[in-house]
Amino acid sequence: MEWILSIFYPRILKEEIGKSTLLLKSLAIILMFIGAILLS
Repeated sequence: MEWILSIFYPRILKEEIGKSTLLLKSLAIILMFIGAILLS
């Protein structure tokens, strides 16, 4: 959810949004979903 805010309202989180940051966050989200599927 925070990445959605950082895209539309970057001043709230004061975070740099680069391709590497978005890639890392997307990868982390995918890994969390995979982990949740494996645990259930």
